[in-house]
Amino acid sequence: MADPLKRLWKLLSQNQFLAALIAGLLVVGIVGLVHVLTSNANSRPTGGSTGSPIPHTSTPTTSPSPTASPSSSLPQAQSVTVPLGELCNEPNTNDPDIADGSCKVDNGAASIGSRLFTWAAMAVTPGQTRQQVLSFPGPTTCTQLTLQFGFSTDSGTQVPGLMITITVEQTSGSAELSVANDQLRTLTVRLDGGPWQIYIAANQSSPQVIDMPVYMNGSAVCSTSTGEP
Repeated sequence: MADPLKRLWKLLSQNQFLAALIAGLLVVGIVGLVHVLTSNANSRPTGGSTGSPIPHTSTPTTSPSPTASPSSSLPQAQSVTVPLGELCNEPNTNDPDIADGSCKVDNGAASIGSRLFTWAAMAVTPGQTRQQVLSFPGPTTCTQLTLQFGFSTDSGTQVPGLMITITVEQTSGSAELSVANDQLRTLTVRLDGGPWQIYIAANQSSPQVIDMPVYMNGSAVCSTSTGEP
């Protein structure tokens, strides 16, 4: 091994250009090796972690879209208040126990207690037997019915403890309210869209009670002026 090295050294001693070239190549190689080692040292993760760094990702947030209210997008039916007198006088309405055979659109007047009560219908009680006053056919566009009613006896026909009951009956059920002498009561009923009827009855059957006039007024909230589709 010594002879080749001696021959190489002799050759380099004799040829300065070749010696300079080999020296330059050695310097470049050493510098490149140092650069590679330095880059590897800087790219190592710190803190003892050996895994690859996890890239940070952000999830965009979206605001919920406004939801339109059904009431703002659907057309609303107009409500009208239909007087009881007009409902009574509809051609398809049956009023078997209205005292004068029909309802008064222009209203009558009666003294009930200390109040002058304007009425649209006057019915008479049959005593304790329940009797139909008014029958309205279905379907109906009315959603609510309000009745105000009362009666008054004069001094010659006083009936102690007399109570008269008004009942509104429909497919979904019935509602009733009783009234005493010289009182006014108000009955409000939610209507189910089907036919409805008004009944009258008293808690006694004495001769003074039979045919006792009961005065009624009121109105219905409907989407048509007749209460019918």
